Formats: sequence, C-alpha cells, structure tokens
Amino acid sequence: MRSHRRLLTHSSGCGCWPKALLVSLALGACYAPDDLNFAGVPSYGHVHRRTRLAAAGAEGGLRNVQDLCTGEELTGTVNKVNKHGAFFDFEPGMQGFLHVNKLGKGIVKDAAEFMKVGDKLQVRVLKVRDGRVDVAPTDFDKFRKRALSDFVIGDQLQGTVVGIGAPGMFVDIGAMIDAFLPSANVIDFDASTQALKDVFKPGQELSVKVVANTNTQLDLSMK
Repeated sequence: MRSHRRLLTHSSGCGCWPKALLVSLALGACYAPDDLNFAGVPSYGHVHRRTRLAAAGAEGGLRNVQDLCTGEELTGTVNKVNKHGAFFDFEPGMQGFLHVNKLGKGIVKDAAEFMKVGDKLQVRVLKVRDGRVDVAPTDFDKFRKRALSDFVIGDQLQGTVVGIGAPGMFVDIGAMIDAFLPSANVIDFDASTQALKDVFKPGQELSVKVVANTNTQLDLSMK
C-alpha cells in the first residue's frame, strides 16, 4: 500500500509554520515564493509573487472561490474518500475534489491508498467549477508548466490540439491547463455544416491568440 504521505505533508498546527508563510496565507497569495513551497517540491521558474487581496485579506473575512488561481497551494481537510477520489473542506463553504487519476503515474484503483478522512493535506488548484475546486497533488505534472498569469490578451502562440468536442477544442499552449478554442473562434469554420472532429485531429498544431484570461481559464481564437 502506498502511503498518502508521498503526496502531501500533514498540517500539525500553525506553531511550526514560518511567519512569512502565515502572512502569505493571510494575503491569499496565488503563488507562494520558492521558500514557502509546503511539500518541498521544486519550484519551476514561472511561479509568480503576485497576490490577490481577497476576502481573507486585511479585513479578516473568508476568501471567495472565484479568487483562487490555477496552481495556487491550499491546505484542506479530507471529509470523504471513495475509490474515485477524495473530497476536501478548505474554508467554510469552500469544497474541493481530488480525482483518483491525479494520484500517480500508473493506475490507482482506490484513493484510500493515499489518504483517509481527517487528514490535513496540501494540494494545488487545477480549476474551479460550479463553486467547487478541483485539486491535484503539489507535484502534479501540469504544475511544471507556465502559470496562467504569464499569458496576456493578444498573445500570439503555437498550440497543439489535445481534445475536440462540439463546442470547441482544447489546445495545449504550455500552460498549467489546456486552453479552450470555441468553435465560433475557429477561422473558416461553419458549425452549421461542419463538425470540428472532421476538420481537426488531436496532435495538430494551430496558430492561436489569447482572447480571455481568468484565474483558472484561458480562451483562444484563430481569428
């Protein structure tokens, strides 16, 4: 049985945490400085120092889910574990889920091999949807890529198609998440007479530009 300690360190109380770490958490930092990397994994050059003064800032309130950033580190408490993954409580009203397919290189059949209810574990944000936070271990491969804050609207990029559906395509542009290219933003394409999967294939390279950038999503256009 593989120990969950491989993934993330337990939080045993604030008394042993560096003062700078507590300040960083209080400010709601999207990306912690290198020397504040909770799990001791390497930082990858694109880690940013910019912070968001969210609701947990100077006024001492609770943070809003929408203030979270892809790649941001969080410490949460496991409240439920099944073979599909683990559910977390972060702050009151903030819920998270870590899918079992994010737990290792090979096939992991049961998340309980790594964690149990009550564990306080450190994870990083993958995306936010419907008020829930999808997370992954701090050493998940995607976190080695560029932070979303590296990209600005208007950036011209080369990307690789990694997924195709009716609404659009997912494109790898070297970011921590795959960017989304809506079908309406595809040049010389008519959704009323064509299907994206008949025109494009996974692995195909595209010239795209960034048209929208939030904390957890990048949108693209070919136009």
